[in-house]
Parts: sequence; C-alpha cells; structure tokens
Amino acid sequence: MQAKIRSLYLVMILIGLLTLTGIVAAQESTGNPTADAAIVLASEHEAFAAGLEAHPGWTADAYDTQNSYGIWRVQFWNAEGEELGWADVNPAKSRVYSWESYVGVTDAQRAEAEPFLREFLSTAPEILELMENPTQYDMYVDFDSSSGYWGTYIANGEDSLYVVVDFEDDTAFTSPRVVRFYFEVMDYGEWFAANEELAAAKAFEQPEIADALRGIEDWQATAERAGNMWTVSFKSGEQVLAQATVDLDQNLIVDYTVGG
Repeated sequence: MQAKIRSLYLVMILIGLLTLTGIVAAQESTGNPTADAAIVLASEHEAFAAGLEAHPGWTADAYDTQNSYGIWRVQFWNAEGEELGWADVNPAKSRVYSWESYVGVTDAQRAEAEPFLREFLSTAPEILELMENPTQYDMYVDFDSSSGYWGTYIANGEDSLYVVVDFEDDTAFTSPRVVRFYFEVMDYGEWFAANEELAAAKAFEQPEIADALRGIEDWQATAERAGNMWTVSFKSGEQVLAQATVDLDQNLIVDYTVGG
C-alpha cells in the first residue's frame, strides 16, 4: 500500500511539473521550481501570453535578484536566441511588477484586429481632421505588447501616419480610442545635421570660399542657426578660413567673408 501511495504521489508531482513546464513551451525545466514558477507567471501575463504563440520554440530563464522585494528577473528569447523581452516578478505573491515585451502577435491575431481598426480609423474625428479618407491608403497593423496598444501604419508617402489605438477589451476590440500619432518626420538632431550639411554645401558654392579651402585637407564646416539663417564657419583646427550666412528658405548666400 505504501508503495502505491508513494507511486501515486510521484505521479502527482510529475503532473504538476508537466503543467508548470508545459507553459514554458519550447524549453526544459530550469531545474529550479521557483524559477519555473517565475517563468510561468511572466508568460501568462498579458504582455507575453498571446504574443508568445507567434514564436514557436521560444525559451526563457529566470534568476533570483536577491533584493529585498523577492524579485525574480525573467528573460525570454525566440528560437534563434533573439530577445523577446523581460519581466520582474514575485512568484510568492503572483505579481508581475514591470516588463518589456517585443513578442508582438500572431498573423491570425493581427488579421482579427485589422477590420476593427480599419472601421474605427475610417470614422475617428482625430483622423478625419488630418486626412479625408484614410481607408484609401494601405494599412499595416501591429501590436505593442509592452503597452497593450494596437498600432496602424497608414501608408501615405511622406505624409504617412502611425496611429496608436487602445481598446477597452483587446480581445473583443471594444471602445477604441486614439492614444497618439507618430508622423514621418526627422528628430531634431537629424533635422539640424541635414540642414547644417545643406547650408555648408550652399556656402561652398561661393567661388571665393571654394578657393580658400583648396589644398587644405583637414578643413571642417559647422553651422549655427538663427531663425531661417545659418552661419557656416569653415575651419582648419582653430583657424577660420571662411564664413558665410545662408538663407536656406531662399537657397541664397546672404553674406560671406574669407580669412579669419
């Protein structure tokens, strides 16, 4: 009888372990029950649960941070070893405190959401004040697992938009609202660098400036902006070789000097 009880007990333990590690999908148990529990807890979180289906063969591992909050850090990878995200969890409290998720969604989940997003974006006042008929453009749908928001890229050339949408229920796609827009524009640093280069190129068109730089290999150009005017300085080390004021709006050299 004791042998049968012992066998039954072992079977129950085995079933429990299979249930636990089954959620951890493509990987074997870590060998640490608490780590396994942390992985299960993170993988069941809404930031990962649906999206992990899009990554067959995904793996995960976890370690005890040993901080005073009982936090375990869980890391996810796809089958190729690329990161899918992380989560900080407390298995004892069944709490997921923070995370970053890059898992996305499956093609089927994306296809399910697309008609709801198209219908909403075709009538949303925030969209219609920017473009008359958004549905005339190609749309590409994705999901941000970290925020729980859906995103739709409306392909309209240089005027393309990325619209972030939140549903009250991400599975029933109810009560959508526009969260924010992203436009196809440079960040300020990129814009400044591009215009600095344009101003320097325009200034270099001045024959006297080109002559002043001829034969000097280490010259560099920098620009300062004041409104629509750009003051371009050409230097070799600390020596000023030439300067020019350029109006980029008019594509004109307003003034220039040669020599320091």
